[in-house]
Amino acid sequence: MTPDSVVRVAGPAITSIGSIYRIQWPEDFLDFRVERIHEDSKGVTTAEIHIFYNGQANLVIQEYERLNLTSAQAKAKLAKICEERAPIGVNWGQRIEKVCREVIQLHRQGEPIINLAEMKASERLRWRVEPLLYDKQANLIYGEGGLGKSILANYLGVLVASGQQTPELPNVEPGNVLYLDYETSPDEILERTSKLTEGLILANMPQIHYRFCSQPLAHDIEYLQREVLQRDISLIIVDSVGPACGGEPENAAATIECFRALRPLKVTALLVAHVAKNSHSKTPFGSVYWWNLSRSVWEVVKGDQSSDGSTEIGLWHRKVNNGRLLPPRAYRVRFSDEDITFHDIRPQDSDTLKESLRNYEQIALALKDGGKNLAQIVETTGLKESAVKTELSKNKRRFVKLGSGLWGNRAEEKLELER
Repeated sequence: MTPDSVVRVAGPAITSIGSIYRIQWPEDFLDFRVERIHEDSKGVTTAEIHIFYNGQANLVIQEYERLNLTSAQAKAKLAKICEERAPIGVNWGQRIEKVCREVIQLHRQGEPIINLAEMKASERLRWRVEPLLYDKQANLIYGEGGLGKSILANYLGVLVASGQQTPELPNVEPGNVLYLDYETSPDEILERTSKLTEGLILANMPQIHYRFCSQPLAHDIEYLQREVLQRDISLIIVDSVGPACGGEPENAAATIECFRALRPLKVTALLVAHVAKNSHSKTPFGSVYWWNLSRSVWEVVKGDQSSDGSTEIGLWHRKVNNGRLLPPRAYRVRFSDEDITFHDIRPQDSDTLKESLRNYEQIALALKDGGKNLAQIVETTGLKESAVKTELSKNKRRFVKLGSGLWGNRAEEKLELER
């Protein structure tokens, strides 16, 4: 074939999730999806190909066709089938040839090497919901059963799906949400979402994509890749990680497999985890990899309960890979027959939550209004003088001497604490 006879087709829009590729010509309403790619030792590459025409007819032209991407005869046969089923005035042979070439090249190339210095600011680390969910990272919340972890996850999902901002969470990046439910039922999630919608006073219930899950996430990954790509998902909620990894959260291999399945999706992940029953552990139940492979980890702790149907929950930031630990947060969650509402409160104003704070967290909150001497810190926190001295000494990155016997939060910490 001479250079002049090489097929030239206007560049399509190409997106991929894991090993699934979507190739679109929007101007022609053509949508190709290629998946389950296999290349043998002789370089023969086959794949499942799905072809859709999204014009007025909305045709499924071809689906689940196993195609040899390197065979001219197979491609010509498919082009003839497409021409018969959808005579829409495009050169099917050219389009199929373009799809096959692009997919083979991308599949063999894998993830490209990039120059970090050339990354745009929009591609760098940012928030999906500041300061609780890092975008395109694995975020984990954990705590005992019945504390409200699932409701909190559902609440964050409603915020993202609607783009709604609140006084306590003013920076929310909107996007499509997929809720992977391993514990409850669609009726329960629907009722909860409806009440959260009412509590936020939204005009309409946001569209949260839901799936009732019964097999490990890693076994479901091809389906999830397809749906994430097709529905343009930005946030996946996994509730909860125990059954999502096959009921063996203490198994390192099962845990790693779960994270490995999520990684190619390149979306924000919110993982809900439990702690072991009758355990004083402050870490998620199971393998250490739940802790190690999550980029940000928040512990959910129980606060006071009121007779008006409200309960308090605290969020303690226990681990972060991309910055410093953030100060404690707390909410009063009110339940009624009509709605569920979240209200921001100060952790130190709740007797129960205050007892759950670590010593350095209590000191940081005590110093948020300005410098205090040792005696004043002891009086404000109720801690022993020896405990306060120990924390001030070993947390020099958090606390600083201001002179005249006064201690304060370092400037950046104080800014975080002033909410």
